[in-house]
Amino acid sequence: MKVALVHKRFAPVGGTEGYVFDLARRLAGDGHEVHAVCASAAEPPHPRIRIRRVPVVPLGRTLGMLSYARGSDRLLGEERFDLVHGFGKTFRHDVYRLGGGCHASYLELAHAAGQPPLLRALARLSPHQRATLAVERTTFTAGNYLRLVTNSRLVRDDLRRRYDVSPERVRVLYSGVDLERFHPRLRETEGKETRAALGVGAEDLLLVFVGTGFVRKGLAPLLRALPLLGSRGTRATLAMVGRDGRAGAYRRHAARLGIEDSVRFLGPRPDTERVLAAGDLFVLPTLYDPFANATLEAMACGLPAVTTDRNGAAEIIEPGRNGAVVPAPPEPSALADAIESLVRDGGLVERGREARATAERFPREAHYREVLALYEEVLSEKRCTPSSPPRRSGA
Repeated sequence: MKVALVHKRFAPVGGTEGYVFDLARRLAGDGHEVHAVCASAAEPPHPRIRIRRVPVVPLGRTLGMLSYARGSDRLLGEERFDLVHGFGKTFRHDVYRLGGGCHASYLELAHAAGQPPLLRALARLSPHQRATLAVERTTFTAGNYLRLVTNSRLVRDDLRRRYDVSPERVRVLYSGVDLERFHPRLRETEGKETRAALGVGAEDLLLVFVGTGFVRKGLAPLLRALPLLGSRGTRATLAMVGRDGRAGAYRRHAARLGIEDSVRFLGPRPDTERVLAAGDLFVLPTLYDPFANATLEAMACGLPAVTTDRNGAAEIIEPGRNGAVVPAPPEPSALADAIESLVRDGGLVERGREARATAERFPREAHYREVLALYEEVLSEKRCTPSSPPRRSGA
């Protein structure tokens, strides 16, 4: 196949970026001709990957977004590809993956979270957000795609509700995980080393949080849950991996709660698996996540997971068996109850085994095979109707 992968940034680092980069590598390795349609690019991981740069207007994020959307649309219209697979804020594709869910839902549930209601409403009305929603409406207009791919039923149902998408046009493909990189065997090596470096004893409870953007990921209620646990006789240490511009404010919040000695701010790290291997329980009380990959990575390391019903990854959690799910927005008391219920009676070891068994159902290789099967389905449909591929011109 001659495949175009359309995303503004082609790079190995980042959620969607890493997904596209890995998909390009796998496709090229299987002999396909891959064109990365992007505005910026890292060195391609395979010689069969061709970088197709789209010039963008370097005057703010809104003009940058719109100029890339129009520029990529123009490039795709000038050259024939067997299949066009889109991932970002662009117009028309054969296959489009909503890795970040519907932007409209993100604005309602998580954007400017923590701000007063009036400021949140004003933030949603900014020119950039209105332009982003306009692009999204174009993307999901009937005739501008053949298949839409979501990474959870949460996003599938939201997509159908908001944009009246036909059920047969949507496919749920859960994310895959690197089962070798994230593996319970690390607990006896890197995990013990990391635990010692964090000053956490073998008998202590270590909670792990992984996420960038602490408001959306629910760090504040998790911090407030720690003293509740302590008052009930469960002393826990929290290790946090991730980036946030207001990390200092969270440090001060921890100090006001009297738990500064129980919190480790580790910042962004390339070796997340080491911290997960050191932990006992993964906690991500997110306000909104289409499918937080960190949840699956933690479970692959043998950690039961606590998250909210607004995380698409909650769909693979069997409460009480491999984790727990609490309502969003999360209450500190609900988080403390969920953590206690999983720790009670020394059940973490068995629940950790169940978490690993769950993760083993989602290897990256299986996800890639699902993507290839979807490609074949779409190509078959295009061969049957060669005169009416998705139109590719600016909105």
